[in-house]
Amino acid sequence: MSDVISKSPKKSGKSSRAAKRAKLANRKRRRNLAVGIAALWLVLACWQAPAVKLADTNQIRGVWMTNTAAAINYYGFRLDDAIANLAEHGINTLYPSVWNQGYTLYPNQVTQEAGGSCCDRIANVPLYPFDDILHSLTRQAHRHNMRLIPWFEYGLMIPASSAIVRAHPDWLTTNRAGET
Repeated sequence: MSDVISKSPKKSGKSSRAAKRAKLANRKRRRNLAVGIAALWLVLACWQAPAVKLADTNQIRGVWMTNTAAAINYYGFRLDDAIANLAEHGINTLYPSVWNQGYTLYPNQVTQEAGGSCCDRIANVPLYPFDDILHSLTRQAHRHNMRLIPWFEYGLMIPASSAIVRAHPDWLTTNRAGET
């Protein structure tokens, strides 16, 4: 029996080389696709509209930037186009909504330290990781020499028992008689 050599069928050398080549080609395609997507993401993340020089004036020409049905307020990569467009049309002041119905619209350290909450689920999920929309808005507005005045919808109307009121009663809106 030792004299009998078992012969197993050999795989064709050509088909195994072709399979390896196909596998390598697929890997290259996937790598090129990943590199292309990363490059596109980088271009979109870093691109900025050109700065517009505003005429010096004492006039306030402002726009209120609501959060209602305005996805542009949540994605920094489109914000620079919008602000550049406003600057081209002579707007020199922006009033972005930062507070609405008892909560902030953008995550921030001041609200957390004061005991408030950020409940807008859209704003908590930025399109790009680590995208700070309020920072982007401030940076873009200042690039175009615009004033930025935060808008508190309905004033700072919150229950008297809230943590923010206890920590900062001076932040509350008052009437003419000084009552909150």
